Amino acid sequence: MGPARIESVTLTLDGKPLRNWQEVFRAVLGNVSVPATYSQIYGKVLAPGTNRETTIKAVHVQDMEQANTFFRAQDRFDMTICYCSVYDDCWIAHSRQPEVQAVARCETTGAIQFEQRM
Repeated sequence: MGPARIESVTLTLDGKPLRNWQEVFRAVLGNVSVPATYSQIYGKVLAPGTNRETTIKAVHVQDMEQANTFFRAQDRFDMTICYCSVYDDCWIAHSRQPEVQAVARCETTGAIQFEQRM
């Protein structure tokens, strides 16, 4: 009900936290140039009616071979997103769990935040 704002995002690959897309690309594809477009997730406002089936396209790798390698690595990723309603009701969604968890607030202490910048 109502819009929600994304307060924090964490992303791990094989359990190792990553800070940005450059680290993601380096970990999956090596030290190569990766033509890609990406969107900002942190701070994004989700419209009413957004649910788990709604897709927020976070990244689009333009090179087909790199995109295929990136796609094959998707099961190695784990993303956690904490978001809050305009009434400060908050939830955590884990990419590997079907249900969201209600929380008092979004805690970022000790967690490496994924910043989405290159």
